[in-house]
Amino acid sequence: MLTLQSPNDLVGQQELRERIDFLRAKLIKTGLENGFQHVQTLKISQDLDEHIAQYQIYYQQNSRQ
Repeated sequence: MLTLQSPNDLVGQQELRERIDFLRAKLIKTGLENGFQHVQTLKISQDLDEHIAQYQIYYQQNSRQ
């Protein structure tokens, strides 16, 4: 899992956003090809959820500063 080290970690922040966009597109493609209950689709969905949670944590921490 990607973790951001500091509020100034703009490279990590950009990388995280790009990864979320990539996983979102991959989830849709895999879901359409294999079905939305397929094990591969569900794995991608879980990975996407983890990245989104990390992104939210980053912004919660930075909104308090």
